[in-house]
Amino acid sequence: RIQQHLGELSSIELSSSGTQLLTSSKDNSVRLWDVRSAKPLRSFKGHQNTCKNFVRARFGPGKAHVMSGSEDGHVLIWDLESGNVSQRLLGHTDVTFDAVWNPELALLATCSNDCTVRTWCYDRNAPPRDGGEMDDPWMQWQYMNLGKGG
Repeated sequence: RIQQHLGELSSIELSSSGTQLLTSSKDNSVRLWDVRSAKPLRSFKGHQNTCKNFVRARFGPGKAHVMSGSEDGHVLIWDLESGNVSQRLLGHTDVTFDAVWNPELALLATCSNDCTVRTWCYDRNAPPRDGGEMDDPWMQWQYMNLGKGG
């Protein structure tokens, strides 16, 4: 039984191995749990998720990261082992509710309260576009607006 969160859970996801559980909550936290012991392994910090919105967290990109939307419009990608932010992607102008990673296409899709869906693809050689914030030089992302105004 998970009792560490102080707010309503906004998402839950099992790792592909089934040994870890990732949760996000309206208490502004993303946590990784050991499924067998139901004990928290680490917290991921840096995003905003208050009692107003259902912001989700997920495993990916790849097996070494977790990601979450944020009420400030960012998508945060953390290193799974250290809990450090590896990427902070900015492309939305309002709450980013969800991010989904497709490993076969190396494609990240995000949705926001700004009425847009954006796709982010890995391209090491592409220069950052306006609005693309790069915290880590080994990964550069481009986005395409698929919603209104794009």
